[in-house]
Amino acid sequence: MRATAETALALAVLAAGFAFADSAAGKALSDAVAGALAIAVAPLLHLFEPEILRRGAELRSPDGWAIRVGAVCDGHGLAISLAAGLAALRGGLARLALGLAAIQVFNLLRIAVLALLLAHAPAAFDTVHAGIFPFLTVALLAFCLLPAARATRLLLIALPLTALWLPLADLLSLPLAKAADLLLSALPAPEIGRLAERAGGWSLGTNLLASTEGGQISLYLAPLRPTDFALGAPVVLAAVLLARRPGGLALAAVTFPLALVAGAFTAVWSLAEAHAPATLLVPDGSGAFLPVDFTPPAAAQALVRLAQNTLVHFNLLVLPLLIAAPPRKPA
Repeated sequence: MRATAETALALAVLAAGFAFADSAAGKALSDAVAGALAIAVAPLLHLFEPEILRRGAELRSPDGWAIRVGAVCDGHGLAISLAAGLAALRGGLARLALGLAAIQVFNLLRIAVLALLLAHAPAAFDTVHAGIFPFLTVALLAFCLLPAARATRLLLIALPLTALWLPLADLLSLPLAKAADLLLSALPAPEIGRLAERAGGWSLGTNLLASTEGGQISLYLAPLRPTDFALGAPVVLAAVLLARRPGGLALAAVTFPLALVAGAFTAVWSLAEAHAPATLLVPDGSGAFLPVDFTPPAAAQALVRLAQNTLVHFNLLVLPLLIAAPPRKPA
């Protein structure tokens, strides 16, 4: 595993980058980049779908589908991860500039591919969006941060592991769910319940009152898939196998559950905001529950969102490459 100082530096750069991205200036920059990408991709899409219309950052087809080029598509997460990796691995400004250019070309192609999938193969959209493109983002950053031969070897190991992972992801993510559940049970957060796979899929139980219809109390469930927080697992394993650094698995055993815990808070607090004014049922110590008004704390929400963004990008895009990077030559 890379030195602790390098890992800490990468996390610090990620946190600073996402803090800026959440600021007014960062959001304005994100909107400008998203708008520019929509303008750039429209002529490309017109080659295949001449009737597509662009309105601002939205691309809409007369057939009824639409895609909005927003914060997820503008590449700021990739750019921040690139900067974090370069800071930890002591990359230069030239590599940063080339990497930023490559990221925007990649984003342009991703938007075009996803739009065409919506038009011609909507059933494949989720698989490509949630399964294939995360691996391709890792590949992109691998070639930006690692020597080409090293990046190629990493990806050749990671590709079959990812192919095995995807169909079994929910099952293989069970240990992550158990670890996060254990951490959540130890935290003073009465609004958060148990993470489990229920009839409607993975969700997080809450103590937020949904209704008392017919004298029956029902509570809200917050959709939350552990698999979404474990996308980097096969690539981390590939990096450990390539570099023979098992310490990377120890770090992943900490950062992956922490990311899911942050995601749990974000999911429940977002649910409470969506159904404001929310009512929280708090145990009174005698087996009954007291209804109290619940408003998520604004400052804590911002910090948890920042932690989630930092850890998710670290786990998927930075940690595997820190592990896989060749040993640094002594000064």
